[in-house]
Amino acid sequence: MDVEKTIMIVDDEGMLVALTEEMLAGLGYEPVGFHSSSTALQAFRANAQRFDLVLTDEAMPDLPGAELAREIRLIRPEVPIVLNERPRRRDAREPRWPPWA
Repeated sequence: MDVEKTIMIVDDEGMLVALTEEMLAGLGYEPVGFHSSSTALQAFRANAQRFDLVLTDEAMPDLPGAELAREIRLIRPEVPIVLNERPRRRDAREPRWPPWA
């Protein structure tokens, strides 16, 4: 498969970045992973035309994903951005409702 699309992956959890890179590479994409949204933004500013899609986590320690998306849109408004937000970890003492949640 010859896709020739470059996808930026931004997540502070290195294992998720590595897993996503591996899966996308297996599908023929060129994944480029970042553990820091600030570093990802610098890379995007340096070469915005390189990236065909941005996948980012919302909960980033240095620059939230929504803010990263806003900055990217200022540079290149047409680039697709997928903003992911994982559910927060629940305290074991909190009641679970519904019980299957």
